[in-house]
Amino acid sequence: NVVRENMSSLTQTMLVTLAGGIAGLSRDFFDLIKAIGEAKSKEEEDRIIREEIRNLKLALSDSENHENMKEYLLRMVYCEMLGHNVEFGYIHAINMTQKNSILDKKVGYLSVALFLND
Repeated sequence: NVVRENMSSLTQTMLVTLAGGIAGLSRDFFDLIKAIGEAKSKEEEDRIIREEIRNLKLALSDSENHENMKEYLLRMVYCEMLGHNVEFGYIHAINMTQKNSILDKKVGYLSVALFLND
């Protein structure tokens, strides 16, 4: 429970810092966090995360749907922090570090740091 509380706190801090405030992210993302928090068992949590990973893979495979890349990376970080593999998205985090926007760069570098900390 302590780990889960710390992850939740870290995620909220990261969301506010990186996304320019809570309003900068979609309702779907907050619904995901809420669903995970309300999961009654580890199996239910894993099912929710697996579904989210499938959705992220689909979104990232659509070459024209990258205007939400910051949010996709935050979703991947959340999934990774909960112990799920999101290696398919590492290259997108690396690519985000090369964007012109400082906010995009922040999200990219912080995502890379979290993904590749082993």
